[in-house]
Amino acid sequence: MTSSQPDIARYTMPGIFQNKTILIAEDDETNFFLLKEYLSFSQAEIIWAQNGEEAVQSVKNNPDIDVVLMDIQMPVMDGNTAMKQIKKIRPDLPVIALTAFGVSGDREKGIREGFNEYATKPISRMLLIEILLRYI
Repeated sequence: MTSSQPDIARYTMPGIFQNKTILIAEDDETNFFLLKEYLSFSQAEIIWAQNGEEAVQSVKNNPDIDVVLMDIQMPVMDGNTAMKQIKKIRPDLPVIALTAFGVSGDREKGIREGFNEYATKPISRMLLIEILLRYI
């Protein structure tokens, strides 16, 4: 048994997020289904918002959401604006930015503006689970 095997098991443990609700705000259907597949073993309830406005409405309508995975560039309302509105509704709700357009300094800026974490896509399953474990 190598030292990495327990880590791999931790990241794929069935039911790891049972009784947790994860809101995925992502306009790209392929990206949404990839994230959903990454979390399929976890038994989390997954809610899909296809733009920032839907994400804000989902948070208003569902007090059981435990964490938000937020794309930055979306139609109708972008992820930065949605995050700020969500933080006004539920200041303690973790909002994690996922962006395909990360450049140097974006992570620090995003966290300063209110995101709890800021990750660049494509994100690995292990990194996604590692981030989620910090917040739920």
